[in-house]
Amino acid sequence: MQRYVCPHQIYKYIPLSGLVSTLEHRTFKLSRPSDFNDPIDMYLQSTIGQNLEDFLEEFKSKFHDYLLNGIKNGPSNDPHGKAMLLSMHHAIINANDEDRERIKKEFLNTPIEEMYDLDRLRKTNEEVASFINTALSYDGVFCSTTDKNNLLMWAHYADHHRGAVIEYTPNIEKDSVFLASKPVLYSKERPVPYKDASAMVAGLEKASEDVIKDIVNRLVFTKSQDWAYEQEYRLLIPFMIRPEQKFTTLKFYAEELTGIYFGCRVHENEMLDIQKIAMKINPNVRLYRSIIAPKEFGMMYEAYK
Repeated sequence: MQRYVCPHQIYKYIPLSGLVSTLEHRTFKLSRPSDFNDPIDMYLQSTIGQNLEDFLEEFKSKFHDYLLNGIKNGPSNDPHGKAMLLSMHHAIINANDEDRERIKKEFLNTPIEEMYDLDRLRKTNEEVASFINTALSYDGVFCSTTDKNNLLMWAHYADHHRGAVIEYTPNIEKDSVFLASKPVLYSKERPVPYKDASAMVAGLEKASEDVIKDIVNRLVFTKSQDWAYEQEYRLLIPFMIRPEQKFTTLKFYAEELTGIYFGCRVHENEMLDIQKIAMKINPNVRLYRSIIAPKEFGMMYEAYK
């Protein structure tokens, strides 16, 4: 059985209208990354993590070492490129010590302006970043959390306590799609495909589709540490949203709906209406109303009927 990192239970803060739609259709919503409330989130500005000239100087040395003793398989989806790398590798290792040292000095001392078209590389960098950002706009992402009692999220995502928190318990036996959710890494630095030259050299051993997949995963599952309080998990489904769609939805299993926590500003008649819909999906679903804690800043929950 596949090993999952998704918690036993995940929670979704949601406005009341979204809760009603979720229950009536028994679906959950996957959004475009471009619609997230943080414009910096999942946005790739550059493919490299340093000045281009400095990066290329470092790359010369790393690439020479790779040709000398680091090459293994080469790019598996580029036979011509693989053959060229292997040819360069054999030329270096078959040279005598004197010629090998001469080749290294010539290689490292050649000005980068003679080795690379810097203007073209800068343009390529922009084109690759634009391509990845565009590709991400067709991906579907479902965000959840492990914390059902966070005042900031109650305010931001549950309509200032007028909404609710949905509790899902992913069904392992049925291989629930929720189980593909992974934790978000919180960082000071925005992720880039190639933080340094070593990362680019390592990419020479990977197929291009694997390189792109790795880049997208780092973008999707990395956020600013300012958001660490959210304890977020994300479910990513590539190319899930068609151009004409604003979002898309997927079904969840009825038994996965295990709890609903109403905000303290939800009216009694609204809770009663939602209870009727929820019980039709899963008669064992637990419903709670939230109450402002008497002393500390926080919420308390009591069973609803």
